[in-house]
Amino acid sequence: MMLGNKVIELKIKELRDKGSEVIHSFEKNCGQMYEDAKYILKMNSYVLFFERNKVVIGIKGKECWKEESTKQNQQLRCGEEDAETAMHHMYYMELQFVGINPGVEITACDKLSGKYHYFTFRNLQRGIRDVPVYAKIRYVNIYDNIDLVFYLNQNTLEYDYIVRPYGNVSDIRVRVFGHHSLKLNETGDVKIQVQSSALMIRKPSAYQIKYGAVKKIASAFQIKNDDVMLSVERYDQRMQLVIDPMMEVEDREGIEEVVLNNER
Repeated sequence: MMLGNKVIELKIKELRDKGSEVIHSFEKNCGQMYEDAKYILKMNSYVLFFERNKVVIGIKGKECWKEESTKQNQQLRCGEEDAETAMHHMYYMELQFVGINPGVEITACDKLSGKYHYFTFRNLQRGIRDVPVYAKIRYVNIYDNIDLVFYLNQNTLEYDYIVRPYGNVSDIRVRVFGHHSLKLNETGDVKIQVQSSALMIRKPSAYQIKYGAVKKIASAFQIKNDDVMLSVERYDQRMQLVIDPMMEVEDREGIEEVVLNNER
């Protein structure tokens, strides 16, 4: 399969350690995906590839849900999946970080106990073993005095912009590629339509902790052409500010794709 000018090899099988913390976690790219993707997150309704300057998102089409429903009872208890099926019929889009610092590093945080193993169909003795998984990843100093952290909260993908003292929120800009429409809805969420599904980036909450108390700061998304930006009300720039949106996938009728519970 082609992803832009990148080729993703799908003819592999994926095996998770039985009973370990691997469902919906950030896995390090150890050669199982294309080179620019440093980490990968596989959710039920979408897959994210985290590159240095952007996030590539594959959203499952309805054809994929039909295929998976027929194969659900054929999967092994240990979590074996056909990666070719899992990524088939996906629609791809990109969230590109505009104007970021050169040399941005992506670091993983909170290593989990589980691991992934990848094997080829023809030779189970060959493959990629012991791929580590993590609870969070962080883009360090993506903008001056700003970090970007991705993590899961009750199986919902959230991300925080950590704005350190004197960081500039107006530096944050994300350019969207591969969409059919991009707009703000009536509640201030960003809705990115891709074929029959939509990626929803919920209106962010923002806060500061001052003298042990949480102070909420009004915040909102703004859209200009294909760019998504943030605005916040006046706050104390001498102290850290956290801006906290979340991502979900909806189908055309507005029904949210439900993710599996992550029992640990």
